[in-house]
Amino acid sequence: MQRPPLPPPPPRAAPPPAHAAQPVPWSQRAARGVTASLIETTKLFITQPRITFARLRQDDDVWGAVLYGALMFTVGLLGAAFWGLLLTGMPLLDTFITLVEPDLEAESVASLLGLGGLLIHVFIAPLLGAVAISLSALACHLGLLLVGGSQRAVGFAGTLQVLAYGSLAQLANAVPIVGGTLALAGTLVLAVIGIDEVHGVGLPRAAVAVTVPMSVCCACLGVLVFGGLLTGALAVAG
Repeated sequence: MQRPPLPPPPPRAAPPPAHAAQPVPWSQRAARGVTASLIETTKLFITQPRITFARLRQDDDVWGAVLYGALMFTVGLLGAAFWGLLLTGMPLLDTFITLVEPDLEAESVASLLGLGGLLIHVFIAPLLGAVAISLSALACHLGLLLVGGSQRAVGFAGTLQVLAYGSLAQLANAVPIVGGTLALAGTLVLAVIGIDEVHGVGLPRAAVAVTVPMSVCCACLGVLVFGGLLTGALAVAG
């Protein structure tokens, strides 16, 4: 009597993609080298943003990501400051001087400082970058909660990493005239892709989570800056 044939073995689960098991190169900068990791990470986020954002699920180097974002912010802002120095003065330094000491003529101070003023941007930009990344991540995470929350257990750290690496787009600030527009558009696109990939909420909800809170924040920031500049101008005029 023949034995009945054995049932076929259950199908094996597909192995995870090779990229999903690897952190981003920047988080391995101690072994790879800072310069090589910086270049490789930047290239990956430009050419393969979705695949590279997927690596963040295996990456817990949150403050390393913020450092990367602050570097990108600094390079972009220095580029913008350089063109501003050539074309219209130094807008960031002018605004800072006006807010801190309205009695000073910001344009004359900036022109006297010259390249020294440009160096001041080196110290201001990383701090501004880290603060901007943190606030943007907080706003986006609140927006994410409004659309139903994350589908994965990555928490605020995942959002912070997305916004930090998305600051790569700030390099576009170094492009004359249209750099600010390109940087904003690039940051929004990378943030939407990253939120979708890291939190698994789908592109429509990711777009809402990113654009609505950031639009509100930009509007509030614009009101504050305009109010500060107006107060400084009235103080100088008076």
